[in-house]
Amino acid sequence: MRAAPPILALLLAASVFPPPARAEGPGPDEAEQARAHFEAGNGLYKLGKYREAARHFAAGYDLVHLPKFLLNCGQAYRRLNDLPRARESFRRYRDEAPPDDPDLPQVGELIAELDRELAQKLTITDVARPPAEAKAIVVVAPPPAPGPSFAVRHWWIFPVAAVLLAAAAIGIGFAARPAEADCASFSFGCLDARR
Repeated sequence: MRAAPPILALLLAASVFPPPARAEGPGPDEAEQARAHFEAGNGLYKLGKYREAARHFAAGYDLVHLPKFLLNCGQAYRRLNDLPRARESFRRYRDEAPPDDPDLPQVGELIAELDRELAQKLTITDVARPPAEAKAIVVVAPPPAPGPSFAVRHWWIFPVAAVLLAAAAIGIGFAARPAEADCASFSFGCLDARR
């Protein structure tokens, strides 16, 4: 029996045993995509579109796992005033960055500053919101002080109403009297239309 040629043996071994995983890092396509995400995120950050910038920085980090992407995400979240996410991004950067990274002391200060701001917000929120088991206290405001009465505010209505009532009474009185009675009451006399 003849031995298999060495090329055939290599092909057989390659099909049975998968190649080892790459230890050198991301491939050239992933690096280019990460660079594109970095440039897009940086441009959006400069335009003030921090939420979109953070998305691009996170997508770049997912591709190449470079801690600088986390630093950029933290800055974008800080600009959005999303302090918990900013703190988490900075904390992950601190944990993943090499120990000789020159940005580590500044990131430590940022984390401490965010911790103070978060503690202050938590304190303000706790004071403003009563605990769930607390009974609600209903404060009833006193009624407003009474203003001037209707008669004081609208005094002019009463004399006008009196004049109108007097005019109506006089008009009704003249309308209800017979014509002969009118002529007799005047001293200069009336001409009778029947004559």
